[in-house]
Amino acid sequence: MVTLLALSGKLIGGFIGSKAIGFNFCESLAFGIVVMPRAGIELVMLTIGTGAGIIDQETFSAMVFMVIVSILVSPSLLKFAIKTERKTEPAMK
Repeated sequence: MVTLLALSGKLIGGFIGSKAIGFNFCESLAFGIVVMPRAGIELVMLTIGTGAGIIDQETFSAMVFMVIVSILVSPSLLKFAIKTERKTEPAMK
């Protein structure tokens, strides 16, 4: 559940942000997917939090699982978004 919420939050945040600056739907979807696996900050914060005793081992494991899933799922989702954009592109012109 944590993984699904985390990935959805990243996808929606990237989508809304790119939509706000003028990207079309497919471009915004692709951007949201691309920001999903950006896990460097999460891993650093998890390591610091675990070292400080703020984050327990169960939470640490769940978040590392989320990072792994986002890295594995993003390429397939991006391929889908690009194919969708290519299908709708001629209709939009």
